Amino acid sequence: MRKIRIFASLLVVLGVILITLGLHPQWYIGRLQTTFTQQPKLAISNQVPAKAKVKYGDNTEVDSWWQLHQNAKLPEKLYLRGHVAIPALQINLPIYEGTSDRALALGAGTVVPNESMGERNFIIGAHNMADNQTFFSPLQKRFKLGMIATLTDHGHTYKYRLTAKKIVSQTDVSVLNDTAAATITLITCYEVPPYYTHATQRIIITGELIR
Repeated sequence: MRKIRIFASLLVVLGVILITLGLHPQWYIGRLQTTFTQQPKLAISNQVPAKAKVKYGDNTEVDSWWQLHQNAKLPEKLYLRGHVAIPALQINLPIYEGTSDRALALGAGTVVPNESMGERNFIIGAHNMADNQTFFSPLQKRFKLGMIATLTDHGHTYKYRLTAKKIVSQTDVSVLNDTAAATITLITCYEVPPYYTHATQRIIITGELIR
């Protein structure tokens, strides 16, 4: 009986340690959902002020769920561009202008400036938390060619058929090239155990506008 009590106590201590280290995703998912609901409702920003300080580029890495939760509380003004959804993967995220730490803690972000939905190459990035369910995490293991992604700015809706997936180096900037046709590019980290280390590769999924 004493051994059982000791074992139970060790499990409790281990659980506390896991939460403290940011290795208990469900706890942080719950905290993030609370943070989401507390965010003020933003109007869609089709034009971002010229003087706005917006960070762009590949910023899809994050050290832990704890760090993600802290990023969500940063005092930074965000500009909402719309939403992205991939129903087959239960992905439904707000899209913010830029890829700052706070933007990517609350949803997806535009990787380059002056992007327009339904025109040329619309590029968005989001985190891969290696749990197959949050942000762009499902893209690593659950994605299948032919899935449909939907973009909306709440004035218009654009549907894309996702037609290609590849893994590239984090330094491969060719994925940011513009296109003549209306396309979409989704970017997230390629995570390998141990997770939340310095990911050196990126998952790139591209698709074409169908309507």
